[in-house]
Amino acid sequence: MTVVIDRFEGDLAVLVDAHGATADIPRAWLPDTAREGDAVALDTRPVDLADAHARLARLKASDPGGDLDL
Repeated sequence: MTVVIDRFEGDLAVLVDAHGATADIPRAWLPDTAREGDAVALDTRPVDLADAHARLARLKASDPGGDLDL
């Protein structure tokens, strides 16, 4: 599904689809370079929550904590 960034309202981005329906999402979910008028492709496939939780647990287990050195 493709939507367009209609506008930003504070920390939210207002998206609009081809039928004129709108949805608000956190602006942080978009790339820093996203601008009003940009088209965004949304992946609307269902998510396997059990798999997502297992992946998150594996990532947390391997995280040494502390600050990130670049």
